[in-house]
Amino acid sequence: MNCKAFLINLADHGERRHRSVKLIENIGVDYEVIPAVDGRVKNDRVEELVKRSNSKEIIGRQIGTREIACALSHLKCYHSLITSPLNWALVLEDDIQLREMTPSEFNQTFTQILEHVHTTEPTVILLGHHLTYERTEDGKPRLFSRKSCVLRDRNMGPFSERPSGGYAYLINRTAAEQRILEMEKIDYPIDYWLPKNYRLTGLFPPLVDFDSNIESEIQQDRQPSLEVNTLNATVKKILLRSRSYLYQLTRSYD
Repeated sequence: MNCKAFLINLADHGERRHRSVKLIENIGVDYEVIPAVDGRVKNDRVEELVKRSNSKEIIGRQIGTREIACALSHLKCYHSLITSPLNWALVLEDDIQLREMTPSEFNQTFTQILEHVHTTEPTVILLGHHLTYERTEDGKPRLFSRKSCVLRDRNMGPFSERPSGGYAYLINRTAAEQRILEMEKIDYPIDYWLPKNYRLTGLFPPLVDFDSNIESEIQQDRQPSLEVNTLNATVKKILLRSRSYLYQLTRSYD
């Protein structure tokens, strides 16, 4: 298997590291633990990247220090890949869990993915991603274009909408080189996919979920923005209802 797993883990998250390493060993993939850049402590490089970032123009808000640190941690995985003889890296964060499958079943599907994808074209394959906004009105998934294929019990293909999620994905050498170039000045989080220079595909249903019981470091950066977005959505809903009520009221007078 011409692939290696790179597990991103903070030094003081020993329990997460132990749990994730056990999972990786059970699925039978060679691995290396990548010490994560800690966004909780003062870091001159992180602070400088925050100042240089044009994130407001891309994601509509200022990128946070933890998000910058997370991106730097993923970039360490990319550098490890391109300085090795490997063609693929499995990048994993330490809050992952398999989605309703055994390690053996994961290994079978994972092996089939690598056997199916024979390309030097820059490629990223998301093994886990967020789906909540990618549904039709009747609840059917609309994740992929028609250029999808079936692997065992899952579809694999390009997304029809921009997905999110960077906790579990495959990336090949040429895509890693592209991402290193595009993330030289970090203008958006690592899981905000803008595949201009690489092909982005995924699996449905996903192979991997993130464990919602584990607190995410970068969510602390995003929480204020999430609260503002929720407030804006609530205000917008109130205004729309008020507008509808006023319209009905004027019609009744007519």
